[in-house]
Amino acid sequence: MRIPFLFALFGGIIAAANVHTTTYVVGNLDNISAGAIGTVNLSDDKAIVFRTRETTVGVAYPSISKAELGARVTHTPDVPFYKVWQLHKRLLAPRDSTQYLTVDFKNANGEDRTMTLELDASVASDMLKVIEIHQGKRPAAVYDAHPDQWWGDGTWKTNRNTPKWNPTSSGAIAPVK
Repeated sequence: MRIPFLFALFGGIIAAANVHTTTYVVGNLDNISAGAIGTVNLSDDKAIVFRTRETTVGVAYPSISKAELGARVTHTPDVPFYKVWQLHKRLLAPRDSTQYLTVDFKNANGEDRTMTLELDASVASDMLKVIEIHQGKRPAAVYDAHPDQWWGDGTWKTNRNTPKWNPTSSGAIAPVK
């Protein structure tokens, strides 16, 4: 009884690893107002799923026409300058850095839609990478699947990845004459 529960719990934790909290900043999505807080799910291989309390929006990767990172936003603690005894909170507190990600796409009816999401800075750049990989603009990283390989194998033609870019080759290097 305990083992299936642990597997279900562990699987839920793994699945939740690609779900990130975000804020909908601006755009023209139906039934979502600016400032709505929701989650974005990147674990699906076909679409990005943005879910708020009111509605769920699925954005298929082929329907995305443009995705770009926007400005970084730094949130500082709300401590007024005249409270000298609390200035250390403003000066020494860790700053939360977020970044805007703007996605232009066509919905199921073929209408142009835009959404700008405010995400954690590292999540925003990872989300842009995922979008570009699914659109074919960026190669999937080889080292994610095989940690023992060199990171450049996913970008450049090397002796180690010869079979991937030249399927007729056996991977051996031809002798120089």
